[in-house]
Amino acid sequence: MDYNTSRSKLILPEYGRNIHKMVDDIKNEKSRPIRNGMAHQMIKTMLSINPNLKGLDEEEVKRKLWDHLFIMADFDLEVDSPFPRPTREQFNARPQVVPYPKHNAKFRHYGGMMEKLLVELTKMPEGERKNEMLSTFANHMKKLYLSWNRDSVTDEQIFTDMKIITQGKVRIPEGLVLSEIKEAPVKKIKRKMKNNQRRK
Repeated sequence: MDYNTSRSKLILPEYGRNIHKMVDDIKNEKSRPIRNGMAHQMIKTMLSINPNLKGLDEEEVKRKLWDHLFIMADFDLEVDSPFPRPTREQFNARPQVVPYPKHNAKFRHYGGMMEKLLVELTKMPEGERKNEMLSTFANHMKKLYLSWNRDSVTDEQIFTDMKIITQGKVRIPEGLVLSEIKEAPVKKIKRKMKNNQRRK
């Protein structure tokens, strides 16, 4: 019996053993023109078994498939590729470390993005558009506040936090009233989950 445990390890398992065998056949072909033809046909085959790649940028997909072909050939394939050949060093190189953002949010329950949006809002010219956006942000902040396991929050608290975040640069429109939120979103979800469990 021929078991997978006794076979060579697949370099790119998602393509399967048959594709790897066909890549080996291309490598063993002595005629370069025939190898080129086999390689191009192999790219079409690889695309057909990767339907998730269809619809993406055609040039990017082809480059990716050619890279995969050379990788499966263990970088030992002499064919004319329409793209620069990848090297073993590039394939084995460790990805660059992505630095963790060091932004310290004043109010974590609002999130860093909301604070950045508020700062950008202060740069807009005064007018109806700015007031509409400010109202939208304030209502969203109220929801975020209540989802942070708090029972209630006043509009004044939200307005105060907005002023602290923007260092007093934001101007709250006179008479602005935020939407009434009777129950914190997180608590509402938990209550629904408990009710569903009781019904079962």
